[in-house]
Amino acid sequence: EKRVAGDEWLFEGPGTYIPRKEVAVVEVIKATVVRENQAIRLRARKEGLDRSGVQRVTGEEWQVSKVGAYLPGAHEEVVDIVNAFILTDKNALHVRALRPFRDAGGRERRTGEEWLVTVADREAHIPSVAEEVVGVVDVTTLNSRQYCVVLDPVGADGKPQLGQKRVVKGERSFFLRPGEHLENGIQDVYVLSEEEGLVLRAVEAFVDTEGRGIQRRPGDRWMLRGPIEYVPPATVEVLLRRDAIPLDENEGIYVRDIKTG
Repeated sequence: EKRVAGDEWLFEGPGTYIPRKEVAVVEVIKATVVRENQAIRLRARKEGLDRSGVQRVTGEEWQVSKVGAYLPGAHEEVVDIVNAFILTDKNALHVRALRPFRDAGGRERRTGEEWLVTVADREAHIPSVAEEVVGVVDVTTLNSRQYCVVLDPVGADGKPQLGQKRVVKGERSFFLRPGEHLENGIQDVYVLSEEEGLVLRAVEAFVDTEGRGIQRRPGDRWMLRGPIEYVPPATVEVLLRRDAIPLDENEGIYVRDIKTG
């Protein structure tokens, strides 16, 4: 093969190589071993074909996840060895797209888009060169006596619904999607006895199913009496919890109407 001054190429073993007087040996390259749940990240130092026959441009990065020994070509350099994140029912991986690409699930991603990779997608995830790992998200678990309010919930289209709320009741386990967060953490369900009640206020108009279909307007106040288990919807604010006042036949209390005085 015709060589010109400055050409670089790779002589692969097994074999014995005796350099000619026109050739200088730059370095001896050893193969990198790729194990299970690993990938090797490569960068092209010069435009040309890689070992898979794919055309690469200078500076382009790609990964090889085939298990075994990989010997980088003369115009390839090893950037890093990437280990897979092992996913379970208790955690998920929060990733962000660095540039437009098609992910491992075949879905088109745009620059800056964020999403979760869970065990339902795959058991081990190796981030590609176009992905950035933001962090690991732990599962949120609610028992039958707990609930939480999710702010800016992600809708069916995968986009966050800014300014909205969603009430999640137990028993349930779920992952908070990118952009979602809890309003007041995990809260306990209100369990009221016969001598307890809650003073509630509507923050927006809705039909109260607990109150036999009464139309509530923003700012309306009313009392919910026990015995009951109550989870306030996103349209209701709990003002205070009241206990019954026991009165003897020789006792009384003064009551003032807060509207008329």
